[in-house]
Amino acid sequence: MPKAKLTVEKRAALREEIKRGLKAGTPKTRIFEKLAKKYGVSPETIRYHLNGLKKKARPEPKKRIAQGSPKAAGAPTKGKAPRKAKRAVARQARKTSLKATSNGRANLRVADAVRGLTAKDLERALEARKLLPEIDASRASAADLRGKTREAWLHAARLKRQFKKLVR
Repeated sequence: MPKAKLTVEKRAALREEIKRGLKAGTPKTRIFEKLAKKYGVSPETIRYHLNGLKKKARPEPKKRIAQGSPKAAGAPTKGKAPRKAKRAVARQARKTSLKATSNGRANLRVADAVRGLTAKDLERALEARKLLPEIDASRASAADLRGKTREAWLHAARLKRQFKKLVR
């Protein structure tokens, strides 16, 4: 059966006792135990009320004054000036447009890139290209093995739980 809630008066008295205990330098755990017995609530409830005290003690944050408000039009305020709205940065145009590719200019760029390669570079690139399917296959098998290892660990954990049940 759930416990009854504290009345408003009891909550106020509880908070006062928490404040007195903290000012006296009593450890929080002792305050929680003592008041929990006195009011018939759990120590967590006492902690909840303590946290409520901390939140009430904080000052409210200062609000910014809008630029168009009458307060803003009067005397200058302390602190920083309001920020100006940022404009979106314009994106740079792409280097290759549709017209450039249709006119064949993009092909010239590829030709320029190939011109800088030596015969050895081309040979190495072709050899590397031959290795790509093998790399993909080894990655797939590694992923498969990781899945099987995970399954094996889960199976071992299941067997361990069953063993513990039987041993008890």
